[in-house]
Amino acid sequence: MILIPYFQQIVSLINTGDSYTFYYGEKGWQNLVEDNITFPAVLIDFISTVKYTLPNGGYIGETYPVSIYFGYKSELDWTTIQHEVEINKANNACRNFLSQLQNYKDSDGNKIVDSIEVVSADRVILRPNDDVGTSGILLKLNVKPSLTLSVCV
Repeated sequence: MILIPYFQQIVSLINTGDSYTFYYGEKGWQNLVEDNITFPAVLIDFISTVKYTLPNGGYIGETYPVSIYFGYKSELDWTTIQHEVEINKANNACRNFLSQLQNYKDSDGNKIVDSIEVVSADRVILRPNDDVGTSGILLKLNVKPSLTLSVCV
């Protein structure tokens, strides 16, 4: 997906006082490498779906459903308040990421996205199916990249 390198750059720019490790891949792979992940981390699920917009002429638009997890290491025996501290940090990272994404420009000065729709932002205590305990924010977006690929129709 054309936006993943930009997402990685934006993750490196998150300005919350923490340094985030970036991972992109299929959920099964994420689960395998999770034992060795450095937290806090931003994990983006492999994007396997594209929604096309078919105009009468001009550009065929693309929109991608994106699932991004902002996670902090947590423990099973923590109180809800302890998890809440990590979730709040993840929420700050999520908000910072969204702010940067909507204004991010490529090296030519062009915006990389035309639109971002936030589908949901779920607060997570001990993310299910993880080998390592994490708490954070699971963000689901529909992202329409800026495309300048001409198509004859």
